[in-house]
Amino acid sequence: MSKKYELVKENTTTMDNVTLYQIRSLIAIPEHEVAIGTLGGFIEGEHNLSQESSCWIEEGSVVMGKAIIKDDSIIHKGCVIKDKAIIKGKSSLEDTLVQSRSVIEDSIIHGMGDIHSEIDLCYITNAKIQGSDLFHVTIYGEVESRITLSQIREYVSILGDCIIEETIVMGPINIVSSTVTCGTFIDGPGNIIGATITNSEILLENLSIHSVSIGNAEIIEPGDYLEINLPSVSDEIITCYRKSTRENIDDIKTADKFQFVIGDRNFKDSNEFFKELKHDIKLVYFITSCLDLDWFGFKLVRSE
Repeated sequence: MSKKYELVKENTTTMDNVTLYQIRSLIAIPEHEVAIGTLGGFIEGEHNLSQESSCWIEEGSVVMGKAIIKDDSIIHKGCVIKDKAIIKGKSSLEDTLVQSRSVIEDSIIHGMGDIHSEIDLCYITNAKIQGSDLFHVTIYGEVESRITLSQIREYVSILGDCIIEETIVMGPINIVSSTVTCGTFIDGPGNIIGATITNSEILLENLSIHSVSIGNAEIIEPGDYLEINLPSVSDEIITCYRKSTRENIDDIKTADKFQFVIGDRNFKDSNEFFKELKHDIKLVYFITSCLDLDWFGFKLVRSE
């Protein structure tokens, strides 16, 4: 098999006390506008860049350690790919650090302005990432998940096509087919499925958020207590306590597991509480799913 590039032994640099060699193309690679004789980036050895397919490393980037670039991937300027990272498929990287055992497939990862992207211990496929820091994150996009100017860390799974912008996510969390934007902070463990969340602070504590739109909210759920500060729905804080957690409500005669409060108003049972919220069926569904209550058990009066 003929080679598509060679190491230029006289053009070397060092990083982390390792000698790196510049590459030079021996054939044209039209997919990446590389002509014969074009100088590329620096690698530790030929194990870092496949001699097959059209993959290429542009000048201004480094691939070292046991990292490998393969298939039709292109590494643009400003990248460091190291350790045991694998870049494959039709991936495109620029201004990005990829390290540890990360795998990137069919994805676009760039910096944004002066902000580089950092990828550590991640598996990413079908994603577009800009100016973000990901650690121990798994992304399985169907068509394309998009992550912009966000920090996502510690056992986060992003499944389906999600949009995450200007957000901090601390796992463990599963995010499925959801949009999370505009300064939102989410702390797990928990699940977000088919939801739209913007400019909110959510402490999940094993909470699951399904099929609801949330804006400008504060949601806290430490076990037996759910607090929702949702200005778009109510000027008052909505609170749901498991009755065993508050001695002063144990004498309320109701079969419900929870005591429901809006502001300073206590509701005698779940039916009265959900009637108060009948104008927002999605919110009712959200609360019942959070508390693992039976939706069909409530005699809700739906608004026309």
